Amino acid sequence: MMDLAGTTGTTSSSTASTVTRVEQNGIGVTYSGTWFDNAGAFNSGSSAKLSMEANSRVTLAFNGNSVSWVGYQDEWSGIAQVYVDGTLKSEVDTYASPNKAQAKIYNVSGLVEGPHTLAIEATGRKSASSGGAWVWVDAFDVISGGDSTPAPILTASTYRIEQSNAAVQWSGAWSGNNGGFNSGGSAKLAMDAGSRATFTFTGKSVSWITYRDQWSGIARVYID
Repeated sequence: MMDLAGTTGTTSSSTASTVTRVEQNGIGVTYSGTWFDNAGAFNSGSSAKLSMEANSRVTLAFNGNSVSWVGYQDEWSGIAQVYVDGTLKSEVDTYASPNKAQAKIYNVSGLVEGPHTLAIEATGRKSASSGGAWVWVDAFDVISGGDSTPAPILTASTYRIEQSNAAVQWSGAWSGNNGGFNSGGSAKLAMDAGSRATFTFTGKSVSWITYRDQWSGIARVYID
């Protein structure tokens, strides 16, 4: 996990932003591959879709400048790839323990106002911690309008990002640890050379928080 120090302030805009929720079966949403329905009341609109078959894809065509993928995460969730306007942007491990309903799994912002596509593709893969490779699609939140020009900075803020957050991307071989001594009750660890965790953030300061003992090794840290 990471502690991030950034800045907060007000945002001046000549046009208010509009947030529109698009359910998983809403206008502009198309599917390919094999998907199953889930009618759990914990879902947005009491329904969602899920798949664990590699290359099964859902695509949202929308107009706006920002979009979030809303889904369900649990101990049987797997790894998905996210594409924006046809370009692969991220590989996301949706595993979570305990489970999270209506979680914002991935967000993309700063797009030019206009038509775009967001695609989520199941890989059929999972982390070592997960019991399955399910990828859930519950809804999408689309933001349109507004002015992203920030007003003067008012105060500094510090907040914690757990290792399971979508802002943290993983490559190589990592194992899960659910020790109660960890922040949030979980952590990841690796000993294979080249295994990497990358945290994308906005701010001026960041701390890496970890567990250290008599079996800990040497890591390299890269900034930008």
